[in-house]
Formats: sequence, C-alpha cells, structure tokens
Amino acid sequence: MRTRLVVILGLLGIVAAALFGKFYMNSSAQKQVEGTRKILEQLAEGIQQYKLHNYNYPTAEVGLDALFHAPEGVRMWRGPYTDEKFLKDSWGQDIKYKTTDSYGFQLQSQGPDGKFDTEDDVILSNIPS
Repeated sequence: MRTRLVVILGLLGIVAAALFGKFYMNSSAQKQVEGTRKILEQLAEGIQQYKLHNYNYPTAEVGLDALFHAPEGVRMWRGPYTDEKFLKDSWGQDIKYKTTDSYGFQLQSQGPDGKFDTEDDVILSNIPS
C-alpha cells in the first residue's frame, strides 16, 4: 500500500512538473512577444514623428536608419526620432521595415523561431484607410 502511494505521488509530481514547465515556457515566450510589440510601437512613434517633420515615411531603401541619421536630400530632419535600442526585437534580431503600396509601412520581427514570414512573426502595420 505504501509503495503504491509513493508511486502515485511520484507520478503526480512528474505530471505537475511537466505542466508547470509548459506554463512557464509559454509565459516566458508571451512576455518576449509583448516586449517586441512595445518595441515595434516605439519605432512606429518615431516613424510618425519623422513623417510629421518630413511629410513622408522613410523610404524602404533608407529604412530605419532615417530615424537616426538624416537621409541625403532631407532638409527638415530633426532626429534622432527614437533610441537605437529599438532596432532589435526581444530575441536580439533586427526589425524589418518596409513601405506599403497604400502609403503606409510595416514593421516585422522574426518572432521566436528567428525566421521571417512564418506564423509566429510579430507585425505592426500602419496602413492608412
């Protein structure tokens, strides 16, 4: 009887540890996703300030560098528009910037898998309606 109880308690401990580990991993990954969303929001604010001063979003060719250094031919640049620490996501990967056909922009993180254009990417789009 006592052996059976020890075995049952041991199995319950293993199940509890597995469930806690899975919960902890999901919680940690979720925090990194939320942190990356905040980073993208900070970059978006800088891009909006750039547009306010220069009447256009940075071109795809110049990219996010326009937030820190005046692009050639841009006269109204008053940056830097944000902190360079926001150029990397929560996983230490570069943020991708692109302009859209509808005069907007998109910021994209590779997400936890470290690959662009997969379902876990974290994306912020600013597409005017």
